[in-house]
Amino acid sequence: MNKNKYNLKYTNKFSKDLKLIKKRGYNMKLLEKIVEILINKEKLPAKNKDFALKNKYLGYRECCITPDWLLVYKVIDKELILLSTETKTPSNLF
Repeated sequence: MNKNKYNLKYTNKFSKDLKLIKKRGYNMKLLEKIVEILINKEKLPAKNKDFALKNKYLGYRECCITPDWLLVYKVIDKELILLSTETKTPSNLF
């Protein structure tokens, strides 16, 4: 295993979110590309708007895969943990 890469982990919530996003027909290659960049400890392009969350989510980060598709993740030691991936749809906006 490459010492310059994070080990990938993900939560049950992420797995459930991912199933729903696949069902909605989103391009999984976009997510794979973002995860690959993060695993390799590289900086995301500015268009992905990667930023640190605050308050009760201190230590977590969020980025945009597309303008309506978000990824929440956290890095702990040598692990990249994918916590949630959600899309902005009318049903979860109202």
